[in-house]
Amino acid sequence: MIGVSRNGAFPFRMEAAQTKELQFAIGLCSAQRELPALISLATAGRLAPDRLITHRLGLSEGPAAYAMLADRTGGVGKIVLDPAR
Repeated sequence: MIGVSRNGAFPFRMEAAQTKELQFAIGLCSAQRELPALISLATAGRLAPDRLITHRLGLSEGPAAYAMLADRTGGVGKIVLDPAR
């Protein structure tokens, strides 16, 4: 799951994850609080978010994008998945 879920009944079978040796990470970010300051910095030219983007792929290439991130291949940094591609 990507994003914030307010669903308290999120089914997750830990046994299946252990058997398949899956790895996952979770975290929190106050994006709503941080976004106005980041937009101001980018607009003023003090922050260049495009410099972090190393790849732009079509939305259908999501699985490949996740594989690149997991393997850290091809000098990957941040990937933008564009539904229009």
